[in-house]
Amino acid sequence: MTVNEEFLAWLKVGISNGWCSRMVCETHDGVPKSEIEEDSYQNGGDPCVHIVRIYLDIDLDKQDK
Repeated sequence: MTVNEEFLAWLKVGISNGWCSRMVCETHDGVPKSEIEEDSYQNGGDPCVHIVRIYLDIDLDKQDK
């Protein structure tokens, strides 16, 4: 199993157990928020949505500092 395959298997476990959202593109899809979080935001609240960026190319990590 390659590192990429291991990572995808690990990610699927997190998604299926509800520990994380599916992988989305913030630029095109936006950050996934629950209805409660969206309602709070629309009504002046400030819900914190934690994000972890997934690098598909290790060299991008070096540039994102």
